[in-house]
Amino acid sequence: MQYFITHLFLILLVCSTVIAEDGRAYSIPLKVLTSITPQPSIKLVWTEDPTAKKYSVFRKDPSENSWFDQTAWGKEIAVLQSNANSYTDNEVEIGKEYEYQIIRTSEYAKITTINLGNGNDTITQYLGLGYAVAGIDIPPIQYRGKVLIIVDSTIADSLALEIERLKQDLIKELWNVVITQAPRTPVFNSSSIDIVKTIIKVEYDKNPDDLKSILLLGRIAVPYSGDVYPDGHPDHKGAWPADVFYADIDGTWTDDNVNSVTATRKENKNEPNDGKFDQSELISDIRIALGRVDFYQMNAFPESEIQLLKRYLDKNHRFRSGQTQPKYAAIIDDNFKAYGEGFSGTPYRGFGPLCGPENINGSGDFFTTDTIMFAYGCGAGSYSSCSGIGATADFATKSVNSVFTMLFGSYFGDWDSENNVMRASLASKGSLLTTCWSARPHWFFHPMGLGRTVGDILITAQNNNQQYLTSVFSTKKYKDGIIYQVDPRGTHISLLGDPTLRMTSNQPLLAPDIIQLSESSDNAITVQWSEGGGKYDGYCVYKSSSIDGPFNQLNSAPITNLTYIDKSAKKGEKAVYQVRTVALRTTASGTYYESSSPVTAQPITVKVNDQPIFVHAPQLKAMPQPATSFAEIHISLPTSSFVNLELCSMQGNIIITIQNGSFEAGEHGFVLNLQEAGLSNISSGMYMLRLKTHTSTVSMPFHIVR
Repeated sequence: MQYFITHLFLILLVCSTVIAEDGRAYSIPLKVLTSITPQPSIKLVWTEDPTAKKYSVFRKDPSENSWFDQTAWGKEIAVLQSNANSYTDNEVEIGKEYEYQIIRTSEYAKITTINLGNGNDTITQYLGLGYAVAGIDIPPIQYRGKVLIIVDSTIADSLALEIERLKQDLIKELWNVVITQAPRTPVFNSSSIDIVKTIIKVEYDKNPDDLKSILLLGRIAVPYSGDVYPDGHPDHKGAWPADVFYADIDGTWTDDNVNSVTATRKENKNEPNDGKFDQSELISDIRIALGRVDFYQMNAFPESEIQLLKRYLDKNHRFRSGQTQPKYAAIIDDNFKAYGEGFSGTPYRGFGPLCGPENINGSGDFFTTDTIMFAYGCGAGSYSSCSGIGATADFATKSVNSVFTMLFGSYFGDWDSENNVMRASLASKGSLLTTCWSARPHWFFHPMGLGRTVGDILITAQNNNQQYLTSVFSTKKYKDGIIYQVDPRGTHISLLGDPTLRMTSNQPLLAPDIIQLSESSDNAITVQWSEGGGKYDGYCVYKSSSIDGPFNQLNSAPITNLTYIDKSAKKGEKAVYQVRTVALRTTASGTYYESSSPVTAQPITVKVNDQPIFVHAPQLKAMPQPATSFAEIHISLPTSSFVNLELCSMQGNIIITIQNGSFEAGEHGFVLNLQEAGLSNISSGMYMLRLKTHTSTVSMPFHIVR
């Protein structure tokens, strides 16, 4: 794959060119069709291109990366003729992921020139690129890892309800959620940056492989780094916001070299020992996805900063709870068009395997009235506007009805500016939840088609240099090929929004309710459970020798009944069983399973016993939520036990004891009168119900509204 990449040239300015192409010329929007019979196969489909000379097809394991070159792709698995519009891979296995790169070699119909910084040059050919991660019935992920939410200490109380709701949503999506606070930092402060980095490092050191994602919520200190101007404007040269500093655990960051003071915006000035870092390019690979939701100095909006944060968290919950159901469609609002870099190549390459090329509107309006999953907009910019898209004032009054978005234009990629248009899009009404500055460098969204988070897409953008290609030309001067890209692995690459979001986060799965185990005389364990409700395709049963896992799936395919018999049990072995609800997702990249959080039985030692040996740990439910005057509380006890049922603050302080005494095994119900003495004066907010038995403690959030 190195045969055409012998010269790398980074274009730091917009180059004069007579190329009349937008990003689709350098892209191959792909769609995946899968089949199981007569044999498993993955078919990649695209639109025939009259400029094509040939197509080269490559395949790799998605987990194998060579960020700086094309090594991971190996040798092409097929070379196709110029009129090809599909490729079928019959060498695939059900349950395994494959990543594909298709390279189209094209030639212009007439002589075309480009200025690559050293005078006009004649293009002889160029490449179009397409990518997809594809698979058939990929098994569900059991655990996504730890997400650390760092909250601006001054907003934590005002948004306690919304933050707790986000935590519960994330737990249901298989995240381990840790919430902490950091000092509010309105202006640049290197000491506050050190505090935040220490918080992250302490959490990381507890289990280095576990921390996968970080969300900064509110005005958390903004690091700055580099001596760059990726938008091509010399008056913008210097340090840009660099949230990636927080996510870089392995790298070395210095502040003794860069001396750049010509930038118009004072925050971009970078001098030795000023607390702003020297690095313009990432040296180490990034493994943690970090996103930010920050509405400081967004005074073009009539709402306060707290109200904008609440709006974002409400939008987030509406999506995760399934209230927002976007169409699997995308719009591209390209107001640059004829640039050699093909700015809109990112959405054409990326959105095809997510919603299908037929559902991409290349002449759409960023403010579409349809609720859709994806959108891209680019145009000449200022800090608070993107030509052809809108200004911050527009975002303050209009709804943006897409969810995952990208914007590109001059200046506003420096997102820590007052009334910044990117942060304005995030603060808008509607459904928008993430955005990024994409084209310098390009981003690659295709892995979302098999369930990856938008944070995974961020990590790829931050690490990529030449593993994923964008605009590649052969010219008379550069016969072996030249990559046309700006600032790969730049420290300015950031995500605004929640990095844990997936395009199927809006299809929540409900866990089963109760799990019961019984044992037959031949040591077989019968696992039984009750339906959790909602939409699903079946259940998966898991087993481990420890409550801490790892858990292995027992059934090779999801089952639809509510019973599973484990005939592999051996007398004397320790066993822990889990059951999860699963659903099969079908996208333009293939099919994959997703699972609910588990219902887990207490550990057992297998023995001969014809009686039920354990019913799941005590269960606790309350309705309605939110509660105003009365609430019904239901508990389920696996065995007879002494019970304490308490209403507590979120800090665990007891407000009132609801029940205290001995109860038989089974179901019990109580009515909590919120108007009685001791409760009538408590304010609206989030509280906690806590159930204690002689063997365990169970708690759940409880919302009261007055």
